[in-house]
Amino acid sequence: MKTRNATASHLTISIANWLVENEVSGGNYSILEYRFPYPPYNMTSPRHSGMAQGQGIQSLADT
Repeated sequence: MKTRNATASHLTISIANWLVENEVSGGNYSILEYRFPYPPYNMTSPRHSGMAQGQGIQSLADT
């Protein structure tokens, strides 16, 4: 049985791997995209969000 810390560590690494695998490279930077439309505000796919970028950065910084 895994301990709580080992499980949390595994989940954190899994999330970081997902973020790295799903980033879109812009040359000297990377960005996370929403790959679905958001009709209430006429937003099409792909779209970007400053909040999503901040959450992604925070997740990677916490690893």
